[in-house]
Amino acid sequence: MIEPLYDLSEELIKAAAADLGMNKTALFTLRGHATASALDRAGYVKYAHAMSGGSHVNLMRFGADRMERLIEDLTEWLKTP
Repeated sequence: MIEPLYDLSEELIKAAAADLGMNKTALFTLRGHATASALDRAGYVKYAHAMSGGSHVNLMRFGADRMERLIEDLTEWLKTP
């Protein structure tokens, strides 16, 4: 389940960030955050985060609303039988 979820997360992150010109390191951090957040919301893990420094800057550049939609999409994928 984790590998397909992570692949989907990567696909969605790349599509959402294509016009932002973000580098691979920034996208990797955001992908991990989105995946862990979705796993938490779906009840698989407990995840707490404090985005600071460069990670916070990348999240703000990516957009909090965009990230929220991404996490919701991943969570729905996890809940689909």
